[in-house]
This record gives sequence, C-alpha cells and structure tokens, in this order.
Amino acid sequence: MIPLMQRLAMPVIVMAWATYYFIEISGKPASAQHLIRPVYLVMLLLFVINTIRDVKRWKREREKTRETDGEAARSMRNVLVCLAGAASYLLLMKLVGFLISSAVFLFVSFLYLKVEKKWWAAVLAVVVSASLYAVFQMLLGVPLPKGIF
Repeated sequence: MIPLMQRLAMPVIVMAWATYYFIEISGKPASAQHLIRPVYLVMLLLFVINTIRDVKRWKREREKTRETDGEAARSMRNVLVCLAGAASYLLLMKLVGFLISSAVFLFVSFLYLKVEKKWWAAVLAVVVSASLYAVFQMLLGVPLPKGIF
C-alpha cells in the first residue's frame, strides 16, 4: 500500500492544486476561462488514466511479491510508531531539554528494535546524547534546548 501512496502522492497534490485554481477561476468572466477549462479537463483525464494505471501496476506487483496483509499492517505500524516517536521526541525536548529527551528517545528506539542487552542500549543512548551535545553546544556553539538543566 505504501508504494501506491508514494506513486500517487505527487499527482494528487498537483490535481488538488489544479482543481483549486479551476474553482477559483470559475468566478471570473468567460473570456478568462477559455484556456483554463480545456487544460483542466485534459489534466483531469490524464490524472484518472494515470491513477488507474498505477493501481493496476501496484496490484500486479503485489501479486508477484505476495505481500500478506500482516506484513503490510506491520509496515504501516512501524511507520506510525516512528512518526509518533519523533513527535514525542520533539515535544519532550521542549520540556526536559536535549540531553534527557535524546537519551530517552534513543533508549526507547533501541528497545523497539529489540536490542538484546538493555543495559548496553541505555549506556549507548547516554553516550551518544552527551557526545552530540558536546559537539553541537560546546564545539560548534549551536544552542540546544536546555529544558530543566
């Protein structure tokens, strides 16, 4: 399902923009619409043809790879978990600062990736966060969120 969404993302955005423009121009005099209406109708026709072609290609590819619904659901769940983790990381960073939020984010990410040694994941998360803080804050002078520190 994700490859299909990737293929259709740009055509949908372009068609939405063209539809918005077509609706906006419909309030103008008929002389201003002479070129817009045929161009929009051709774009709409090409969009429908392209969408049908992409859906058929996606179905053929899916049959070839025989991706099960469970695999697709796991893929989508992984994407949603990553997005939720990134959003939580950004919100947490404003509250508690870069060091703590980065260490927590890395540790939780390691756990989600099923690292065998949890103590090693904790040590690595703290070391990486502290190293990044030292490089950006101290060496490069880039201000990072302080939070509670």
